[in-house]
Amino acid sequence: MRRSLLVPLVLISFAAGALALPTAAWSAESAPKTKAKAKAPASDASSEAPAASTPTPAPAGKPPKGVPPPANSKLAKVHEGMTPEKVRDVMGSPTSEQSYMTGKAFIPFYYGPDTGRTDWKYKGVGRVVFSRNRWSGDMKVIRIDYDPSEKG
Repeated sequence: MRRSLLVPLVLISFAAGALALPTAAWSAESAPKTKAKAKAPASDASSEAPAASTPTPAPAGKPPKGVPPPANSKLAKVHEGMTPEKVRDVMGSPTSEQSYMTGKAFIPFYYGPDTGRTDWKYKGVGRVVFSRNRWSGDMKVIRIDYDPSEKG
């Protein structure tokens, strides 16, 4: 009888101690020390001019990500939610095509649609990314990447 009551009491006290450990272990003494940088006294007001932040330019030939295609490009007529047939009517056949699985395909009990993707690459224009629904097989445009340096 004693043994059966002793084991649960030991486990309860151990669990309570383990829960209290993370908060008890952290104190002001164990906190990381930071060194404050001493500022040099300002002798001249002009020497204290704030440093101007210069934006880093994009690599030559590549537009920054998220830039929409120019209005005179065929890619500007493609928008999210279009089917492959409509994209083919607007853009024509792709230069190359690549299909791959997303990480969602490996999630146990995931029954959502976005488990596969297909990229249509157009040389000198960019690419159109489709999401494939694994249950119905339907594909819809989810992203348009304008890149005039696309090699296809």
